[in-house]
Amino acid sequence: MNDIEHRILRPIWQDPRIHYALNCASIGCPALMATAYDGSRIEEQLDKAALAFIRDERAVRVAEDGSEVEFSSLFDWYRSDFGKNDAAFSDHLARYAGLEFATWLSVHGDDLPISGYHYDWSLNDSGP
Repeated sequence: MNDIEHRILRPIWQDPRIHYALNCASIGCPALMATAYDGSRIEEQLDKAALAFIRDERAVRVAEDGSEVEFSSLFDWYRSDFGKNDAAFSDHLARYAGLEFATWLSVHGDDLPISGYHYDWSLNDSGP
């Protein structure tokens, strides 16, 4: 799976949304879809995965006072996939962000005040 993601799909597609679709089963990962990806709906499905992750605190945590942001380590590990600089990264995030975070990005996006990165490596629990 790692080779498919990093040696085939990322280099060929060069689409950051791949990170929201293919991932490990840890809690810090974007959620896995309940249905298979379908070529006739792939754009819609990738957008849905991006929206779900970026709007979740697993991806983005803005400080209560709005002074800084903490991101998922996914955005650190693969930063160049999401944008070559803060402005491009912010543009990617804003495309899928909710109104409040998109507004915050419009103010801070060219020079992001990043406080750090987080990731929960605990495995998702399928239940009892």
